[in-house]
Amino acid sequence: MTIVAAPGENRIEEICEIAYPGSLTKILEHIVWIENSEGVTSDGWKWRRFEVNHNGAVDPYGYSFKSENGAKFVHSGDSGPCDSLYTAIEETDLTIIEMSIPEWVPSSEHHKPSDIMSLSVKHPDTQFVITHTYIDSKIANYPPITENHSLTTQIMSHMLRTASG
Repeated sequence: MTIVAAPGENRIEEICEIAYPGSLTKILEHIVWIENSEGVTSDGWKWRRFEVNHNGAVDPYGYSFKSENGAKFVHSGDSGPCDSLYTAIEETDLTIIEMSIPEWVPSSEHHKPSDIMSLSVKHPDTQFVITHTYIDSKIANYPPITENHSLTTQIMSHMLRTASG
């Protein structure tokens, strides 16, 4: 397995050992770590790492990937709204993006439902996969987001109405 990541292989392996002592040893032995800011994987995927908006202590980066046949996607990492991420989104077909806080939480380091809604309106041909989301919490009381864009838009609109009171 190949993992493209910011420098920190030892840190990641230490965290895995703390969380799951001994359980990942055999897997970690087979990982090829690539820590360059750009490059090409052995199967032809080009990548570029870029800084995103989050606390610098967590090495905040997003990644854009493009295959030899032209397939493209962007992964936001742990990030709030920022130009570097939004520029990458303009150049892709699929965006994997975090939405970890509700509207009423004051933070610029994570996306809120209104941020995702604005992005989806601005980029109607881009597919958005939402991760790292507070709505996965059992206390959120929101239905799951589905592949149905119309339903997703309705859910997002409901979330925004609920959040704004």
